[in-house]
Amino acid sequence: MFDWAGQWSPAEAAVSAGLRASPRQPRGTMQTKWFLIVTAFAEAGTGLCLLVLPAVPIALLLGLTQAAPETLLICRIAGAALLCIGIASCLARNDQRTPAQLGLLTGILLYDLAAAVLLGFAGVALNMVGLALWPAVVLHALLAAWCVVEYLSSKDGASTATPPGASAKLSGKKEENKVADGS
Repeated sequence: MFDWAGQWSPAEAAVSAGLRASPRQPRGTMQTKWFLIVTAFAEAGTGLCLLVLPAVPIALLLGLTQAAPETLLICRIAGAALLCIGIASCLARNDQRTPAQLGLLTGILLYDLAAAVLLGFAGVALNMVGLALWPAVVLHALLAAWCVVEYLSSKDGASTATPPGASAKLSGKKEENKVADGS
């Protein structure tokens, strides 16, 4: 918690208290917040619908009026996963380029790409077309593109936040080095 001159460092005190010590806000943070909010609402809403009424999204996306019980079960599992993506997005919306947020962005990107490709495949190759299929393909493609933009902006504006406890480990090593050096 003290710097080399024995002075109390406010940045280290904030980090040790669990607060983010970031002198500047990284580029793209506000846009990432909005991206995560949109993702949270879209995925949590779809997830809840798949959990409670899986036949409705199946009919809207694929145009199927009857679904096998196994299909409904898999839809409910997918709904639980989408609800988790929505919750994780909501909780990470205020992060400032932490490794966890970047991991979430990567996962969302892969999901949106896979969803766009698989739904497009269902429409083109399988002729499973419902009212909301092509809007869903476009939405996932746009979300994937937005996610790429946010991810790339995170590379330009790298985080200046130090994870909680990291400064304590560093200052502990400094103290160990002082003891080992005999100072």
